[in-house]
Amino acid sequence: MTVLLLWPFSVAAIQFHSYVQGPYVDVVVSDIELPMDQLNKDLGSGLTTVIVAHLTVIKKQTVHTKNQQEVRIRFDLWDEVYNVDQAPPITASAPATANRKFKLKEEVLKIIGTYRFNQILRTSDFGNGEDIRVTFSMIVDPISKDKKQKIKRWLAQNRVGASSSSTATGDSTPAAADPLGSGTKNRSLFGQILDSEFSSDITTGQWVFTSPVTALSPPVSNVGGANEK
Repeated sequence: MTVLLLWPFSVAAIQFHSYVQGPYVDVVVSDIELPMDQLNKDLGSGLTTVIVAHLTVIKKQTVHTKNQQEVRIRFDLWDEVYNVDQAPPITASAPATANRKFKLKEEVLKIIGTYRFNQILRTSDFGNGEDIRVTFSMIVDPISKDKKQKIKRWLAQNRVGASSSSTATGDSTPAAADPLGSGTKNRSLFGQILDSEFSSDITTGQWVFTSPVTALSPPVSNVGGANEK
C-alpha cells in the first residue's frame, strides 16, 4: 500500500478576472503555479490524473456561491495522445465538455492552468460598489474521507515503535527498533499526527493549494472571447 504525505500550498501569484456575458459575469482564474515535478511524472504514466478546481465567491462577508470543475487526463500509451475530459459547472450555456485529444503535453498544461467559471454572478451584483471577494483551491488526485480513514487504520496497524507483536500462538515478541525512539510518548505523538492529517473533513490530495481571499474587480467586456477555454 502506498502512503502519501499530503501538504497544502498557498499560491499568491494567482490572478482573477471577471467578464461580462450579457446579464451574467464569468470569472477566469489564471497564472496557477502547477506542481510541474509531479505532473511531468504523472501525465505520461498512462494512469488517470484527476484535478478538481473550486471557486468560492464571498459577498457581504458570507459565501455567495461555490462552483467546481473537474478535469480527468489519461495518456494513451498506444496512440500517444492525451485524453482530456473536463466537466464545468452544469448550466444551459456550459454543458459538460466532450472528450478531447491532444498530442502535446503543453496543450494539456494550458487547460489545467486556467479555469473559466461561467455565470457565477450577475452584473447587478457589482452595483453600489459592492465588495465581492473570491478564493480558489485546486486538488490533484483528491482522496476521499473514506480512503483517508483506511490509510489511517493501515498506518496505525503498521506504525514503527509498537511495544510488541503477537504471533499466531499468542506469544509476544519484541518489535523492530524505533529509529525515533520507543515509548508511549512517541506513539501518542504519532497518533496525534494521524488524527490531524486524516480525520478532517477537508478534502486532501497528492497536491493541494488554496489562494488568499482576493477582492474581485468589476467585470469588463469579454472582447474577442478573452481567456476562452
